[in-house]
Amino acid sequence: MMSVPKVAIVNYLNTLPFLHGLRSSGFVHEMELIEVMPSLCARYFTEQKVDISLVPVGALTSFPDALFSPYGIACDGPVASVCLLSEVPLHQVNKVLLDYQSRTSVLLVRILLEKYWKLFPRFQAAGEGFENAIHGNTAGLVIGDRALLMSPRYPYVFDLGQAWKDYTGLPFVFAVWMYNRLPNPDFIRRFNKALQFGLDHIDAAIHNNSSYDAPFLKQYFNRNIQYLLEPEYLKGMRLFFHEKQSLEASLTSTLG
Repeated sequence: MMSVPKVAIVNYLNTLPFLHGLRSSGFVHEMELIEVMPSLCARYFTEQKVDISLVPVGALTSFPDALFSPYGIACDGPVASVCLLSEVPLHQVNKVLLDYQSRTSVLLVRILLEKYWKLFPRFQAAGEGFENAIHGNTAGLVIGDRALLMSPRYPYVFDLGQAWKDYTGLPFVFAVWMYNRLPNPDFIRRFNKALQFGLDHIDAAIHNNSSYDAPFLKQYFNRNIQYLLEPEYLKGMRLFFHEKQSLEASLTSTLG
């Protein structure tokens, strides 16, 4: 008997439409669905522990020319759930704590600080509970649902999706669907159909979620998070890979 495909997906609010589509369409029963934070989606993909994964683009070593799905996690302006939080204006920040849950956002904030804001604070990799250390001249990169909850507490909130748009004029792609073992064409067709089903029934997904009020969720899913990776999104992703390679080369040079 053939084993069912293992599929890893980020367990943040932004994937709710995808999860709703997979579950409500019944297609979820044809896979083993694994819900984890972005860094584990990346690790499981890299270590080939899953067949399909919603992979953060920062974990990819090259641009994924052959995307089997036209869907992903992206934004075209404010994303709301990837933010640099601070008690002081950005030019007064001397240290930035880096969220441990996503390499993509860590690369993005470093690119924006250096290239867009022209600032060079000290960076510190942070572990669980680091949010409590964001005060004074220490800012923090916070992602996912925690960013949504924490942003109202801080006088200075720098939305990285909007900052990327201001810097480049392009959308930003956070994650794309990738495979280690290409499923058969029928599975791919039904997989993408289930994702689209979720996007077509966002109101139903919202109705089944009690974590946030409906007006906020409608704005978040319809204004902040974008799911269909049209050509401009791929253009933005290519530019991110260029900036990522430049940043990594400069870091290697500095360390060397």
